[in-house]
Order: sequence, then structure tokens, then C-alpha cells
Amino acid sequence: MEIYKPNIGWIFWAILILVFVIVLVIVIFRIVAMESVNMTLETYRAVTAMLVVVAAILLVIMVLSMLALLRTMYTLDDNEMNLSGIFGQRNIQYSAVTKIIDSNKFVIDENMFVLSNERIVIVYGDKKVSTAPRDKQDMLAFLKTKCPNAGFEENLAVDKSGNRVQERKPLIAAKEPSDKKPAERKEKDPMGSKFKLKLPGFEKK
Repeated sequence: MEIYKPNIGWIFWAILILVFVIVLVIVIFRIVAMESVNMTLETYRAVTAMLVVVAAILLVIMVLSMLALLRTMYTLDDNEMNLSGIFGQRNIQYSAVTKIIDSNKFVIDENMFVLSNERIVIVYGDKKVSTAPRDKQDMLAFLKTKCPNAGFEENLAVDKSGNRVQERKPLIAAKEPSDKKPAERKEKDPMGSKFKLKLPGFEKK
């Protein structure tokens, strides 16, 4: 059984930055409004209400993002995959999977809340669902062994030269086991060999 944690991409950080920007704008606006003489009370209330609504929407999205980090998990066992998220979970049999798409494009139509554009789209029957695992290539390799009848496609963004855009590295990289033994610690002479005091009659033969 393999368990994969969700990846954190630029979507999460963009939402976080927008929340702080809106809060900062509200604070600055209140300071300016208190010192302004020409601003009417109606204008002040209208602008404040608009900013508060925008901030509230972004805060809701931010809370959903935090819940997604805590509750999202992709568990792949021998017979099926269990995709858990903030809106419930799905159990998908490997035999029902008809297509698996390797994608790094930002779309929001796969019916699962993901925080990265580095995604694996799983199509089964007339449904599809997005996953954004931290170890994307490892999960793709695992799915290829479990879903031999599924078609594999790539829907990747390319640069101006037509080359594949490099994948963004996850925020938290997986630790790889190392077989290397730690180097032996050698004691060093703090004075250095060339500064040793040689006394006559005590040289080694």
C-alpha cells in the first residue's frame, strides 16, 4: 500500500498573498479615510463593505486550502485507490480507470480541491478527478503498474520553443534513504605540522 500527501503549489501561496494584500488595503483605507475631509460617510461605508466582502471570500478559500492540506490523502492499495479530500472521499477500482493524464496546467474542472497545478487526472467511467501528490512521478509509475488497460496522456504546458515546462519542485521534498556511510572524522592538528617545534636530539630516526 502506498500513501501520498498533497503537494503545495503556487495556488496556495497566491491565495495567501491576496488575503494579506486585501487586509493591508483595508487598514490603509481606514487610516486615509479618518484623515480625509472630502470623503463622505456613504462612500466610506460602500468601499469598506466591498473590501470586507472580498476579504471574506478569500479567507473562506484560505480556510479550505488549510483543510485540504490536513485532510487530503491518496491511498493506493493492491485493488483500489482511496482519494480523500475536504469534500469527502472516493474509492476507485483500478479496473474502472480508462485514462490517466499527466498535467501541469491550471484548470478547476476536475471536482477535487487541489493546491498545485502539477496534477494527475484520473478518468473512470464518465467521471474524472484530479490529484496533486507530492511525489507525482512515483504515483504515476505506481498507477501504470496497477492500471495496464488505462491510456496515459500528457497535457503539459510548453514554453515558446515548444519544450516542456519544468515541473515546480514541491515545498517539502521527500527524503531519500542514503546508503553512504558517514565520513570518518579526522582529528586535525590546530597548529599544523609545519609549526611543530623540533628540539635537537629528539628527531625520529
